Amino acid sequence: MALQATLRRRYLARIYTSELILEGQLEPIGPLLDDLNDPVKSGLLLHDAQIAPLVAGSGLRPFALQEATVDKSDFQLVYLSNADDYAALNLMKRAELMIVYTSRFVVRGRFHMGGETRLRDFVDGLSGTFLAASEATIYPLFQSAIAIPKSYPLLLINKRQIRLYHPATAVQPAE
Repeated sequence: MALQATLRRRYLARIYTSELILEGQLEPIGPLLDDLNDPVKSGLLLHDAQIAPLVAGSGLRPFALQEATVDKSDFQLVYLSNADDYAALNLMKRAELMIVYTSRFVVRGRFHMGGETRLRDFVDGLSGTFLAASEATIYPLFQSAIAIPKSYPLLLINKRQIRLYHPATAVQPAE
């Protein structure tokens, strides 16, 4: 009797790294957040990958690969294109309106956190590497090579890429 390969769930995703935009089907081993947050694994498999430069003038032309392994430590933002995929992520109920800054983006959204988590500690206080933000709006800090949508129902943000964060109400105009 021949062994059959187990089909793993694939997630249609757009991934923003520091230099690239990757689109395709992420294939984690097990639940997506478990694989993203696994500190031992560095790479994830991306099928039917469309790869484009993030920054205008980089010299890299967009290209496609049937399969690529991508380093999740460089992920800044992950968007799951299928609403059923992010609906199944089992997010924490409490969500606070926050603004976070990576080296490439400013993200304003409702960040999901535990009831006991203080806002000033939410990045360090939550286990795992990827934080969920619903009703997210992103603002690129660069001239993009391709059009980047501004609004996302849900983004996963690599907390190791966050350089600064604060409650959305804390913004005061500079004089």
